[in-house]
Amino acid sequence: MLVLYTDGIPERLNPAGSFFGVERIEQLASRLINLPAKAVAAALLAEADAFADGVPAQDDMTVVVVRRPPSASSGLGCRERR
Repeated sequence: MLVLYTDGIPERLNPAGSFFGVERIEQLASRLINLPAKAVAAALLAEADAFADGVPAQDDMTVVVVRRPPSASSGLGCRERR
Protein backbone atom coordinates (compact mmCIF):
# COMPACT_ATOMS: atom_id res chain seq x y z
CA MET A 1 0.00 0.00 0.00
CA LEU A 2 1.22 3.46 -0.90
CA VAL A 3 -0.25 6.48 0.89
CA LEU A 4 0.36 9.94 -0.55
CA TYR A 5 -0.97 13.10 1.09
CA THR A 6 -0.60 16.85 0.99
CA ASP A 7 0.88 18.78 3.89
CA GLY A 8 -2.58 19.79 5.07
CA ILE A 9 -3.02 16.37 6.71
CA PRO A 10 0.02 16.28 9.04
CA GLU A 11 -0.29 20.03 9.69
CA ARG A 12 -3.95 19.80 10.79
CA LEU A 13 -4.25 21.54 14.15
CA ASN A 14 -6.36 20.63 17.16
CA PRO A 15 -7.72 23.16 19.72
CA ALA A 16 -4.51 22.85 21.78
CA GLY A 17 -2.43 23.88 18.75
CA SER A 18 -0.85 20.44 18.21
CA PHE A 19 -0.25 19.02 14.73
CA PHE A 20 -1.87 15.78 13.55
CA GLY A 21 1.63 14.73 12.48
CA VAL A 22 3.28 12.17 10.22
CA GLU A 23 3.63 9.58 13.00
CA ARG A 24 -0.15 9.50 13.48
CA ILE A 25 -0.61 8.98 9.71
CA GLU A 26 1.90 6.11 9.73
CA GLN A 27 0.23 4.44 12.71
CA LEU A 28 -3.22 4.71 11.15
CA ALA A 29 -2.02 3.37 7.79
CA SER A 30 -0.39 0.41 9.56
CA ARG A 31 -3.63 -0.43 11.38
CA LEU A 32 -5.67 -0.20 8.17
CA ILE A 33 -3.26 -1.96 5.83
CA ASN A 34 -5.74 -4.73 4.96
CA LEU A 35 -8.63 -2.42 4.06
CA PRO A 36 -9.48 -1.25 0.53
CA ALA A 37 -7.71 1.91 -0.63
CA LYS A 38 -10.92 3.98 -0.56
CA ALA A 39 -11.56 2.99 3.06
CA VAL A 40 -8.00 3.90 4.10
CA ALA A 41 -8.26 7.35 2.48
CA ALA A 42 -11.67 7.99 4.06
CA ALA A 43 -10.46 6.88 7.49
CA LEU A 44 -7.38 9.10 7.29
CA LEU A 45 -9.46 12.18 6.46
CA ALA A 46 -12.03 11.32 9.14
CA GLU A 47 -9.31 10.82 11.75
CA ALA A 48 -7.73 14.19 10.88
CA ASP A 49 -11.14 15.88 11.17
CA ALA A 50 -11.84 14.20 14.52
CA PHE A 51 -8.39 15.25 15.78
CA ALA A 52 -9.10 18.87 14.81
CA ASP A 53 -12.25 18.82 16.97
CA GLY A 54 -13.90 21.69 15.11
CA VAL A 55 -10.79 23.73 14.28
CA PRO A 56 -11.12 24.69 10.58
CA ALA A 57 -8.53 23.30 8.17
CA GLN A 58 -5.91 25.89 7.24
CA ASP A 59 -4.75 24.08 4.08
CA ASP A 60 -6.03 21.65 1.50
CA MET A 61 -6.17 17.99 2.49
CA THR A 62 -5.67 15.47 -0.30
CA VAL A 63 -5.06 11.75 0.14
CA VAL A 64 -4.24 9.17 -2.53
CA VAL A 65 -3.99 5.50 -1.55
CA VAL A 66 -2.73 2.86 -3.99
CA ARG A 67 -2.93 -0.83 -3.24
CA ARG A 68 -1.36 -3.68 -5.13
CA PRO A 69 -3.84 -6.48 -5.69
CA PRO A 70 -2.96 -9.76 -3.98
CA SER A 71 -1.01 -12.13 -6.19
CA ALA A 72 -0.48 -15.87 -6.15
CA SER A 73 3.30 -15.52 -6.06
CA SER A 74 5.12 -14.14 -3.07
CA GLY A 75 7.96 -11.68 -3.28
CA LEU A 76 8.95 -9.22 -5.94
CA GLY A 77 11.16 -9.60 -8.92
CA CYS A 78 11.26 -10.77 -12.49
CA ARG A 79 10.80 -14.22 -13.91
CA GLU A 80 12.74 -15.40 -16.88
CA ARG A 81 10.84 -17.10 -19.65
CA ARG A 82 12.63 -19.86 -21.55
